Amino acid sequence: MDTKKYKAICFDLDHTLLMPDKSISPRTRESLLYLKNQGIQLIPNTGRAFYSLPESVLDFPGIDYVIVSNGAAIYDLPSQKSIFQLNLKEDFADRLFTYLGQKGEYVTYECFVEGQAYTSRDYYNDPADFGIPGEIEKKYVQSTRKPVPDIKEFIREHAGVMDALDVIVLPAQRDRVLKEINSVFRDIYVTASVPHLIEISHEDSGKHKAMSTLMNTLGIPLDQVIAFGDGDNDSEMLSMAGLGVAVSNASPLCKEAADLIIGESREEAIADFLIEFFNISII
Repeated sequence: MDTKKYKAICFDLDHTLLMPDKSISPRTRESLLYLKNQGIQLIPNTGRAFYSLPESVLDFPGIDYVIVSNGAAIYDLPSQKSIFQLNLKEDFADRLFTYLGQKGEYVTYECFVEGQAYTSRDYYNDPADFGIPGEIEKKYVQSTRKPVPDIKEFIREHAGVMDALDVIVLPAQRDRVLKEINSVFRDIYVTASVPHLIEISHEDSGKHKAMSTLMNTLGIPLDQVIAFGDGDNDSEMLSMAGLGVAVSNASPLCKEAADLIIGESREEAIADFLIEFFNISII
């Protein structure tokens, strides 16, 4: 295989590139820096809001662009300015609240506004109420979200400027509720990355579409892109890239979309792959 043809690497963050503590391992960091020095673009492509990105990504030298909010926004990282953004329709939230309210679903919400994630105070204080136990998960929520007293009212007040709205649901109910939302609302993009979230954005968003938009801007054909992922929301990105790589802890849908399946993310699978694939000589 001609590895010299690849000019960009798009990578999901959580459960793919990042370690459980949200760091980038030294070997992975060194591998990516080597490839950046060879002229390869490094592009995080995540469902996170921009200001939810970990310091390990924000401080990484040589990253010019990040795709966030499941492809609803692209940021120039050095300036921290949005260069592309899609917002949900102003009336969507009320339509969703009415539908789920009539069905009596046990849910709450979070939303992304101008790169910041906001959520309900109850969920912020105790994610375990929605089936997300553990101090690591609680720390993640409390370090990346801002709590508001009335999340539905907050969403209504920001209806025209949201690039994403997440439905927080009990894990056992997620797939059913996601399918119902997807069948009822035709003017949105719906996906999922973790068991308790239904992630909703503009109908023209998606990690794959934003990747295509950015690659077109950079003049890089999609067959010259390697993409890494683990979640359902990565599957289309892996299918579209020249080489789609899933980690072994990926969802079945993500694995099905991949050209290759490598090791587990927490075991530095991406570093191992890059070192062998590009014949990188590092410690």
